Amino acid sequence: MDDGEANQGWAGVSQRPRRVAVHVVLALLFASTFAAPALTQSSMPGDATLGGPSQYDDLLVMQRGAIQASIEARTTVDDPRESIAGLHSEGSRGTDGVRAIRADELHRRGITGEDVKVGVVGSAFDADNAAIADRVAGHYRADEGRRTTQTAHDTAVAEVVTRTTPDAALYLAGVGDSPTPRSYADAVDWLVEQDVDVIVDSGSYFAPTTGEMNRISAAAERASDRGVVFVTSAGNYANRHWAGVADGEEWVSFAPDSESNALAGGDVTSGRVSLNLYWNSSADYDLYLYRKTPGEDPVVAKSTTRQDGENASSVETVDAVVPKGVYYVGVYTHEDAADETQLRLFSSHHSLTYTTAAGSMVAPATSERVITVGALDAKSGHVRAYSSQDRTGTLPDVTAPDGVETTAAGTFYGTSAAAPYVAGSAALVKSRDGELSPKQVEQLLEATARETEHGRQIDALAAVEAASSENVTARVGHGS
Repeated sequence: MDDGEANQGWAGVSQRPRRVAVHVVLALLFASTFAAPALTQSSMPGDATLGGPSQYDDLLVMQRGAIQASIEARTTVDDPRESIAGLHSEGSRGTDGVRAIRADELHRRGITGEDVKVGVVGSAFDADNAAIADRVAGHYRADEGRRTTQTAHDTAVAEVVTRTTPDAALYLAGVGDSPTPRSYADAVDWLVEQDVDVIVDSGSYFAPTTGEMNRISAAAERASDRGVVFVTSAGNYANRHWAGVADGEEWVSFAPDSESNALAGGDVTSGRVSLNLYWNSSADYDLYLYRKTPGEDPVVAKSTTRQDGENASSVETVDAVVPKGVYYVGVYTHEDAADETQLRLFSSHHSLTYTTAAGSMVAPATSERVITVGALDAKSGHVRAYSSQDRTGTLPDVTAPDGVETTAAGTFYGTSAAAPYVAGSAALVKSRDGELSPKQVEQLLEATARETEHGRQIDALAAVEAASSENVTARVGHGS
């Protein structure tokens, strides 16, 4: 990549407002604790043995500071390895995903994505990594705010794309680890300006309001409107998300007789804790993180923004780093909070004891005009238990294997690893029929996928063969 290509990423962004940093970390000292309403300690779930310690945060840069009320947006990479620690072990054999989706047969036939362009959105990339360097045709790097120096996750996503469609040109769009909806849209717009055929984003974005989340999804939808197939990971929050209705009590009940929701099943855990609470009314709720102790349980982090007036954001966020211990979440209801409020709690890095798989997707996967991808266990054929679902409890549009060995990130699990297989398959389809619309490509991928009780398993060979046939329009219609 020459200097001219590198400089394209900086053009037109220097005048944008500076982003508000959101990957906030607390250095917690338990000698002093926060004051909080009393939570019934007996409601703490019993000890359980779930996944091992997190191997997730090594792909993120963490910034020290205080919890901020005015958060623009937060992205997390979808690599939930603490949830599948038994699979992610030293010396484990990775999945041959290219073979699993039958893209290897296409390669033998000379179908390798030549003359197709694939855009990859991520926090940051190592464009000089040997696994992708000779395919990188352009590299955008956001000029706003702090940019992460961690590149393994997103470089691995690009690497899987090149394995699936080895002759496609790569265009990398690094948005940093705290993009605003505006800076995210700028990156997507840059990719569209490069005339890419497919965009893949393996991130999940948490924003302070539903409206801000919608702006993230809207950026993907505009790309689709301009003829670009947009593929995204569904997310890995099926066992890190709880949804329920406020019951009018002082403390929200996560289950009958339980006003607390333990991290990691009540097992000892440590490291980064990121929590997001959303609701759909003008009511006021507070979010607390407690540590279980022999005596009175101390509050180690809290988010208690007063939600009043027209500018209430209906969100509370906790982002902390904690030492080894047992931790649980409590949600406090203010007196003016209305009954029947719909609440949603996300835990980015730890499983929750009480969970709701339905509704565990966030932007941009919540858009109906993108292709959402779930992670598949290639050996069993089952969708991974952590793959997020939409609000109706429906599985992602298609699934693809994870557990692939990569140069950039080692063994790569999660929907992040699955999404680039689908993006690569879409690129191979476009290489056979460049006139197909994004909707037609999605329909083709779904129609040719192997339908099972566990979801639609992507089949690149069948999709490309269908795209190459004379009756492809009859197969997918004239969708726009």
